[in-house]
Amino acid sequence: MSSQYTIRYAREDELPIVVQMMIIAFRGRAMNDAFFPERLRVNPGDSDELAFRLRNISKTFGDSNRHHIVAVDGDDNLIGYAEWTDAESPVVDMTPEEREKKKAEGLAMLPKSLDLAAAEEAMQEAEILFNKLREALGNEGYVNSWSLNAIAVNPTHQRKGIGKMLTQWGIERAANEGKNIHLLSSPTGDSFTVGPSALRHIKKFWPAIFADIDMSSWDPLVSFHKINGNKVSGPERLIFNKDTDNRHTDGGEPGPHRIHRAPRPRFTAALLGQVLALGIEVTYSRRVVDYFENEDKAGVVLEDGSNIEADVVVAADGVGTKSHKLISGHVVRAMSSNYSIFRTAYPFDLANAEPELAEHFPLRDNGGALGQLWQTDDLHIFVGYSSERIEWGITHKDIAGTSKESWGNHVSPDYVVQYLKDKIPEVPEYMHRILKTAPENGIVDWKLLWRDPQPNWSSPLGRVVQVGDSAHTLVPSSGNGLVQGIEDAITFATCLELGGNLRSFINQSHYLKPEWGHNAIEDAAAVKPQYGWWIWGHDPERYAYENYSKAFRSLVDGTPFENTNIPRGYHYKPWTLKDITNALEQGEKLKFEGDWS
Repeated sequence: MSSQYTIRYAREDELPIVVQMMIIAFRGRAMNDAFFPERLRVNPGDSDELAFRLRNISKTFGDSNRHHIVAVDGDDNLIGYAEWTDAESPVVDMTPEEREKKKAEGLAMLPKSLDLAAAEEAMQEAEILFNKLREALGNEGYVNSWSLNAIAVNPTHQRKGIGKMLTQWGIERAANEGKNIHLLSSPTGDSFTVGPSALRHIKKFWPAIFADIDMSSWDPLVSFHKINGNKVSGPERLIFNKDTDNRHTDGGEPGPHRIHRAPRPRFTAALLGQVLALGIEVTYSRRVVDYFENEDKAGVVLEDGSNIEADVVVAADGVGTKSHKLISGHVVRAMSSNYSIFRTAYPFDLANAEPELAEHFPLRDNGGALGQLWQTDDLHIFVGYSSERIEWGITHKDIAGTSKESWGNHVSPDYVVQYLKDKIPEVPEYMHRILKTAPENGIVDWKLLWRDPQPNWSSPLGRVVQVGDSAHTLVPSSGNGLVQGIEDAITFATCLELGGNLRSFINQSHYLKPEWGHNAIEDAAAVKPQYGWWIWGHDPERYAYENYSKAFRSLVDGTPFENTNIPRGYHYKPWTLKDITNALEQGEKLKFEGDWS
């Protein structure tokens, strides 16, 4: 638990320990190996790299705008390190001669064991990143910002919340000063789709966050393949408007022109920074086990038996929420979908070393993202990649029963490849090879859960409300979970604005295409990547403003109220997951009335 650890400033005599920990934490990473290849090593072991890193970190240790912080355990042992900068140096104009002289002085200080070509390439990439940040934030916003330059956690303490604590330390200070944040180094992580209905709201109220999402997100061209690798269609863009359509959003805005596949850690850090900037307290490592309410208050019961109370409680603790006992009158358990997903993300350089792999997974001329979706019955593989990173996911039957809803449930690349060889022998060998480029401890086997839809999302007295995965049943990996959560947040905030000033707290913790199996993938027209208007055209804030009074009146005097934030012509009928699975097992195709285009 992260509560066992504390954050403090590093002491100068601890820098050798810090450097050694960084070397251990990043050993085997592509960039690290490229900087200090075996062929150039002068001295044995890590001594060349240690001396180089120690000299660099010591040079900045006394700078007033540099913050070298460490995480320590109860015995004051160093287990994590981060370097934050609270203000970037302004751009200094130099003549070409002065620039070359400064560059030569810097190169002269580099050790012989450092690969200069790799270092030069990294510097060029960093300069591109800095220029993009200046463009997004403006020069003044860029200079007056906090940046995370480095972060490392001892491998024996990874995935225990240490990295989160080191990151939050700087985010909180930037928030207190009203400054922006940018991350020069952050965990790769996989990604999720931030849909148009969520992005429009973010762009309207938090343009700096939108600029970061817009800059860092993928807009991939997607191709569709049989499970043997044969291409059926694509690559092509996701379709928002068909050729014959020119639809607009509920608010009259034109349809989007791209998708945003955002890196999970970066997006989360941006939202956390905004939360802290608004003065909202975030508490970790306090597990909720129950919810309650009365005429005056609502609250939660924590694992240690203590209570927290508020006027309103938002249950945002996921598909396994503990709020159903209060809201539904009984425990509603999330059930296994009988599927799980192998998922990972890492630098593309690791996957781009072999010419044959580059042939099957070519880059776009502009370095933009591409995606390949391979499908058969009971399994699909998605590989997305750009010049910067690769991420892949394999949704598969959870036959072994070892998958878990946990980021710490790792499997090896060899395990994944052997699974495919045993279950789907048609998968070609070059796909096995791309999967084997993943880091040894970088693949998560994530259990996919779902739950029958429930008739109520709020408690009997209306003081506890479910949002996101707590409220909605969903098809796991449908790509819409994040959007539903943000739409709920927008709706809830709008209702609070209209309903009054209450004190609240949040407990966080038609996509199904069963015909995309072996048979229908023969038809290229059946697998066009499309995004229904009923999804991207929705404006949750506008909808809440227009319907709040109608819903309120329905509660007061029983006037009928019908939601219209669903596909036109569709009328909801109660259903269960068992109904769906039984129909599919009998060979039926799911048919939905109304306009789902």
